[in-house]
Amino acid sequence: MFFTNGAVIAGLLPRYPELKDALGLSNAGFGMLVAAVAVGSIAASGLPAVAIRRFGARRTATVGTVLMAVVMASVGFSPQVWAVAVLLGAVGLLDAVVDAAQNVHGLYVEEGLGRTVINSMHASWSIGAALGGLGAAVAQGAGVGLGVHLAVSGMLVAGIAVLAYSVAAAPSVSVSGGSRAEVGGADGPAADVAGEGSGDPAGSADGWTGGGAADGGSVEVGSDRSRSGAHTEPRPGQRMGPGAAGRAVPRPGLRGWAFLMLLAIMAVAGALIEDVGNNWSANFLRDVAGLPLALVGYGYVTLLVAQFLGRILGDPLTDRFGRDRVAMAGGLLIAVGFGTVMLQPAVWSAFVAFALAGFGCATLIPAAYAEANRVPGFRDGTGITVVGWVMRTGFLFTSPAIGLIADGSGLRTAFAIPLAAGCVVVVIALALEVRARRRRPARP
Repeated sequence: MFFTNGAVIAGLLPRYPELKDALGLSNAGFGMLVAAVAVGSIAASGLPAVAIRRFGARRTATVGTVLMAVVMASVGFSPQVWAVAVLLGAVGLLDAVVDAAQNVHGLYVEEGLGRTVINSMHASWSIGAALGGLGAAVAQGAGVGLGVHLAVSGMLVAGIAVLAYSVAAAPSVSVSGGSRAEVGGADGPAADVAGEGSGDPAGSADGWTGGGAADGGSVEVGSDRSRSGAHTEPRPGQRMGPGAAGRAVPRPGLRGWAFLMLLAIMAVAGALIEDVGNNWSANFLRDVAGLPLALVGYGYVTLLVAQFLGRILGDPLTDRFGRDRVAMAGGLLIAVGFGTVMLQPAVWSAFVAFALAGFGCATLIPAAYAEANRVPGFRDGTGITVVGWVMRTGFLFTSPAIGLIADGSGLRTAFAIPLAAGCVVVVIALALEVRARRRRPARP
């Protein structure tokens, strides 16, 4: 699921200049065109949570991915600007739905395994994005038309997504003394999130849950316990948890919403670093560091490879130290990286910055999604949907803000924005760690 999501999106990015020329757009016009993706994502609003509750997370992610592949292929055959804008908006809307659904299902897999794996799932997104971008570059170099390339890659992505649907059922999970039960059957929807399904009104709204089961972190994602003592995932439309038994369902409350917004800010910071790699790394290497045009693309590759490594290592690190401390270290790496390149703008410092930033941001979005799914009082997939919506709204402001500062004071100065994002992550993670530590029961 994550792999195909990264591949289908990245297949178009290296060919944006070709699309721009084909449509006869200026830089400003093209900037407005690609903003349609963010507009579509924002327009999705509460659709992901509704779709997940109605059809199940696994089915929603699969159908959404297939539709994304079809829409993306249509972009290559659309000669009109308005048509491309509508299609890109549809891509953004579908991506918001798929992103929420794959994360909800991924957290059920994590629940069943009893250890942190969400970062590894996001690492597969990075691999998919790298391969999708590489395929686009090869196709462009070979003279393959945009429409043909997107159609062929779309069929491949759709086929892989359908195959993943057949094997991506969440594993069965058992608790002490209980028998095994299947989590995520044929339809595999998301159950009610923590607080609504777990019966723990405190939940994680008082701080990070810490990590996976290895360090005692909460793994109550909201499924109720069956009579056998096992966690079971409901079928589409089925209610589970306290509400299903006639008990009062906790409301998120002000603290729950405040905690969710902190997670959203964390996700915006992680997305901002990715945005810097996508849109500004090549410009910085060419305009500030003086690297030849043929080599500037390696800045983005460096960030993506570092992000992949960070996500692979993120799971054991999270199980060992907890999500808060890993996020804190990640924010520090981001700040150090961009602080270095601002003080000493050069090719070497730029690559160091992109490597540190890619590694540092690797776990931020997965961690924000994981904790959003455990905020008490929110229904199926709602926490993830809210965080994803706020994160995508940030795309409308972060890159334009960097561009405005770059026009006025230079791109070197504009890198103060990702530096500040790293500092914000450190502060948020530290505050959550302190609060969680205060609320832990004292050891005898």
